Amino acid sequence: MAKVNETYEAMVIYSLNNGEEAVKALTEKFKAMIEANGTVESVNEWGKRKLAYEIDDQSEGLSGMHLRQKAEGSADAAQADSAGRKGN
Repeated sequence: MAKVNETYEAMVIYSLNNGEEAVKALTEKFKAMIEANGTVESVNEWGKRKLAYEIDDQSEGLSGMHLRQKAEGSADAAQADSAGRKGN
């Protein structure tokens, strides 16, 4: 079976409704989810940004990008990972 080692990027926008402490907690939770199956190369926090259009009646949000280096595994593992993301 072929081995795969791919890099993914995830751009996230957090709501400001629950405050910055909630955003920090969500960032850590998201980071832990990634680290369960790979490694986090970096987390770039871009801070408070005005959105191009409103999302759920909000015009601003905290944004950042998480870079993920997928753990080396078989092609079957990559397909299972992909199927799991579609189900969520």
